[in-house]
Amino acid sequence: MTIELPHYVVTIIHTLKRAGYQGYAVGGCVRDSLMGRTPSDYDVTTDALPQQVHALFEHTIATGERFGTVTVIIGKNSVEVTTFRIDGEYHDNRRPALVTHTARVEDDLARRDFTVNAICYNPEEGLYDPYRGAEDIAAGLIRAVGQPDVRFREDALRILRGVRFCATLGFEAESATLLSMIENARLLQHISGERIRDEVVKTVMSDRPDMLNIILMANGLMHVGLAASERITQIAELPQFLYERLAAFFVLCAQDLSFTMEALRLSNREKKVIHSITDALGKQMIADTVHLKRLLQNHSAEELLSAVRVKQALYNDDTVLDCVMEIRRIELSGEPYRIAHLAVNGNDILALGLFEPRMVGRVLRFLLDCCIGNPFLNERDTLLALAHCYSE
Repeated sequence: MTIELPHYVVTIIHTLKRAGYQGYAVGGCVRDSLMGRTPSDYDVTTDALPQQVHALFEHTIATGERFGTVTVIIGKNSVEVTTFRIDGEYHDNRRPALVTHTARVEDDLARRDFTVNAICYNPEEGLYDPYRGAEDIAAGLIRAVGQPDVRFREDALRILRGVRFCATLGFEAESATLLSMIENARLLQHISGERIRDEVVKTVMSDRPDMLNIILMANGLMHVGLAASERITQIAELPQFLYERLAAFFVLCAQDLSFTMEALRLSNREKKVIHSITDALGKQMIADTVHLKRLLQNHSAEELLSAVRVKQALYNDDTVLDCVMEIRRIELSGEPYRIAHLAVNGNDILALGLFEPRMVGRVLRFLLDCCIGNPFLNERDTLLALAHCYSE
């Protein structure tokens, strides 16, 4: 079987070979190529040690030399080149305490998570697939390399990676692997919130977010406040907008939204937008111009539209769909719904000489209330006249 590798990957493999070393494309790039997908990046594995890789290539970066990884840069392309290794004992359910370099590619493949990722390739030797990962790709199966319990107890994050691969590749977990994922889900409590977030996000953004229920039903993510939901499948009906899908996921699965977002180490921006969407979900949604303008005072149009779509997808509430057109119309019309949209500002009100500074905000809110239902009033002279009336 032949795989078309990019020229820069072939250059790295050939350079290693000419220097007397082995070199193979490995892991996800081989898996994706066998599936007919274009890999997002390429990894190379070799028996050359990091210092030898540095010596062979002009442009390199030491990115993970503890684990034998050097980034090789060729033109505008970068490839992680990692020395064959054997992992020592895992003491924290995440990383090996000791890494030993080896000259055997089969030793390196034996430490990998799933058979579909334990495949390597180079143009001269072709495919090397000791765990029959190509067969599992053809069958649409995620199967652990060796004993599943051993793999997941070494690194509990592999459980979520397995879920994510099922969701993003459209595969199913092989029965023994699935059982072990469920039985070892409790070990995820040892994994950092950032790592869990990354895998959860990729799964929620896939076509099969419901795959997360494998772990949620086993209470594997209770430590970050997530529980199972029967309606999680419906998230797939939403556009692949990160904040929107996460808001839907948290509405269904988060027992305490603020705690869960903090535990997953979401950014302040992510927390702010998701809070806004979930808050809007709790508001009545009717296609009434004044009502929607009131909502738009506290939520952006995109946040409000996200809330409408989430409500429709999760609760089959088609009545909210009329709101979409009206929100879009309001946005395009330029009609005022916030103080910043008024044709006057605080300085204009002060210049009238009728109000103390502490009253300016109250006057502007009064003018906005006048304009929300009557946008034609949003003219400078008209608003100043209304302010005069308010002073009386």
